[in-house]
Amino acid sequence: MYTKQTKDVIGDYVYLVRPEEYKKVKGNTTLEIGVLYEPKSGDLNELKKFDCVIIGKATNEKILRKLIEHKKVYGVTGIETDRGREHTHYRRSNMNQVIAKMIKDNNKIYILDFKYLLNSKKRGKLIGRILQNTKFLNKYRCKTGIATFADNRLGMRLEDNLEAIGRVLGMKKLAKFEEKSNLPKGVRILEN
Repeated sequence: MYTKQTKDVIGDYVYLVRPEEYKKVKGNTTLEIGVLYEPKSGDLNELKKFDCVIIGKATNEKILRKLIEHKKVYGVTGIETDRGREHTHYRRSNMNQVIAKMIKDNNKIYILDFKYLLNSKKRGKLIGRILQNTKFLNKYRCKTGIATFADNRLGMRLEDNLEAIGRVLGMKKLAKFEEKSNLPKGVRILEN
């Protein structure tokens, strides 16, 4: 997320802001800005006014489907949560084969929220749900990614570390973002 501390960071990052902060931040920075959009209802008309990367966040299946079908949304995140009880025969991970096929057909990216995974109180349950979602996504060869969603510089991780977590969780088709710098892979410069 974009805060005052992120102005000191140099590197290939997309800074996500809430929709209400977008206009304030867009004109005041040279950084690449994106929107983390979490709709409360199924009305997505608000997305027309953004001309940047839009990441949708939803745990409700109806809203998730609308986000996946929307043309301006780049990817989705926040599908699984650590709340709720498991069913006897399967995990309640909010992902099924229909949603995985929709992600593939609409050429979207599933993005894993590393900050949520790191700070979860029920990490074991969450990892189990992520593994189940990963099986569905791998079955349909969907693009996947992993992002830090860091609030400050201390929460950011190297790209190599995130890729390693993705491989451990079974993500086979990790989306690659083009490097804009001539630094070695995974190296970022942070100014104090």
